[in-house]
Amino acid sequence: MEGIQVTAKGRKLLFTTTGQVADTSGAAPVVKGTWQPDSTAKDNTIGYTLDGAAQTSVPATYAFTADNQLSVALKGDALSPAFVFPGSIEVDRNHDFQYHVIDSTGADTGAKFTLYGAYEFEETTNDLVLHLKGGGEAHVAGDSGTQSLEAARNHLASFKGEDLLTYNASTVNQFPGQNDPIVKPAILAFAGGWDIQNGTVIFLSEIQGSPGKEAVTLGFAGKFKGVTTGFVYHTDGNTTEVALNISGQHVFRSDRAATNLAWETSIGFSAKRFDAQIEVKSTTNLTAGQTLAIAGKLHIQQSVGGPLTLDFNLEATYKFEAGVLVFKAHIQDQGLQTSYDLMLQGSFVYRNLQLTFSADFGSAAGTTTVAASVGIVGNRTSMIQNLQLMLNISQSAAALQVNLSFEARLHFVNGKRVIEKTTAAPKILTAGNP
Repeated sequence: MEGIQVTAKGRKLLFTTTGQVADTSGAAPVVKGTWQPDSTAKDNTIGYTLDGAAQTSVPATYAFTADNQLSVALKGDALSPAFVFPGSIEVDRNHDFQYHVIDSTGADTGAKFTLYGAYEFEETTNDLVLHLKGGGEAHVAGDSGTQSLEAARNHLASFKGEDLLTYNASTVNQFPGQNDPIVKPAILAFAGGWDIQNGTVIFLSEIQGSPGKEAVTLGFAGKFKGVTTGFVYHTDGNTTEVALNISGQHVFRSDRAATNLAWETSIGFSAKRFDAQIEVKSTTNLTAGQTLAIAGKLHIQQSVGGPLTLDFNLEATYKFEAGVLVFKAHIQDQGLQTSYDLMLQGSFVYRNLQLTFSADFGSAAGTTTVAASVGIVGNRTSMIQNLQLMLNISQSAAALQVNLSFEARLHFVNGKRVIEKTTAAPKILTAGNP
């Protein structure tokens, strides 16, 4: 028999790998009862029986080895030596953290441990950390280090949440006399949705079969950043290595253009929305590629607590569609490219074969001008083509306009983009709804 050797109330006991409790005071161990986690107290204690009578539960101390095997010590009359159990990790449908003990064939022995605490992904290592009730931490190392987390669309039919957060980890069990270890992939998939609360991004994982019960909160100790495709997570604030990509969108709200919170940010596949403000620090206008890159800060008004401020980088391509200028952010996901409309509005200025569009970013966007050069500067042919599209006129009429100067405004009327000349008639030049 193998297991934890502990003395409790003066009796020498062995808590075995098969869930039995044996008395070891004699020449050979004698089975006297069974053990199991105290599921009523949920305080990381182990309950057991002797000769059919329930005994006082004993506190357990948990830790994981480098191979993600569970090391357990019990506090009876004194703290026992730790024993490492071979096994596998699973978070069950009620988010209880289970460790199933296995034998040398890889089969479950029927014994298991339930660890109770709060989940968090640690900074730097990105380990899944369980902050244990009663004190202490248990760290589960991922298969791919900081790249072990994955955010995807939920495919678990029994859960309503649109988002799925998966942590890829394994337990490596080496048994004496066996050349190859028994590797048990962990079952660590959380269905639910992303949220922003109390100054950080969190994942709220729902509990299956428990209506009305609060979702389990998974926290992140690293640093989040707003990007074109939504959000990225860095385990270390001082590195550029991305540990997790979370889908999302950042869209300008023309109906709130004069306010601080002129943007709307959504996060995850559940697309939970938040009012936001973008503070522009710098722009890079890549004329040849018709691409605009914007760097600054994203200020999000969260549902719980004050605003959350993140570093922000946004990149968009722009071109005329149905006669109006449209800025789109592009997303590459599993080989498929999608895009979303930034819904930008702003002002055109045309002078000396140069057409420039200055985008609105809200009243608190900062002093940096967010401008895009439309067409090839100084190229008469290119400019005639762009003026023809923009003013919705013939090529010959656009050729007459090319030597003039004017200003115009792109804004939304009844949900449709409209270009309105502000320095000369006709007033309404074109409208579209690309």
